[in-house]
Amino acid sequence: LERHLDEMARKPDHPDWALVDGYLQWIPDFPASTFDVLRLLSRNPHAVTMVALRAAEREAMMRDGSVERLRTCLRTLPFSWHAIARKAWVESITCWVSAKVSTLTEANTADASARAWDWFVHPVAVLLCDEWMPWLRPLFEQVAYEQLHTPLQSAFAALGHPSARKKFRDSQFDAMKELVVHPIPDSSVPSATAVAAALPAVKGLMEQCGLLFAQANQHQHEKNYHLVNAPVIAAVCAIRGIALGSDAQAQLRAVHRYDAAWFDRVYDATYRFGLVATLTGHWPSTELS
Repeated sequence: LERHLDEMARKPDHPDWALVDGYLQWIPDFPASTFDVLRLLSRNPHAVTMVALRAAEREAMMRDGSVERLRTCLRTLPFSWHAIARKAWVESITCWVSAKVSTLTEANTADASARAWDWFVHPVAVLLCDEWMPWLRPLFEQVAYEQLHTPLQSAFAALGHPSARKKFRDSQFDAMKELVVHPIPDSSVPSATAVAAALPAVKGLMEQCGLLFAQANQHQHEKNYHLVNAPVIAAVCAIRGIALGSDAQAQLRAVHRYDAAWFDRVYDATYRFGLVATLTGHWPSTELS
């Protein structure tokens, strides 16, 4: 089954995706752990990102709640969307877009690339990015620009602006201050020790790039220091393709529940900063590529 999911992940129109879609229909009545295929999906970045793209495509066409069901179904598993590597998203989006263009071309649709953007890519990007994962928008725009030759869109174009690194670093700093400047009641702080285990692998790298960790919070309990840095570590790991284990992903989910709006602001700003560093070659040389 694992090998089969690997094959399906690279074939958006594989007939067996219909079976996975069927499992998702049962989610309101059963926990995701009931189904082996969903547990395996949560461990396969390419497969789970393809599921997200397909769910958003179905939602755009049918308004049947597919995206919300998908968001709900994996909450009972040690899985976090924030831990998925950028490379997995780019490869899945590229594969899915290519399949849409091929389908339109085979149907002799005029201007297949433009229609793919209007009918599929843009609606799916809106569903996934506007209210769920805003950090994905530059990735959608990058793939559309490279694969469909669409005009350069604002989110991706902003990454190339000379002031982009400073802008996103300042945005990250402002978002982090919201939580850091206020004392955190220790009794309510979720653990992030498994996430923090990745800190040695990314901290020096990030400091060389000028990105910020919440140093000011170190005088508080170590648990709080790990908490405020969790979205930073997660975003860096996602950009650089550093895998986080199931315990770390479960903790990311808990920290996100603690303050979702704050977490997403810090994560989004850090992620976009990392994209700028990646696209402009400002990352220090490292074996973590």
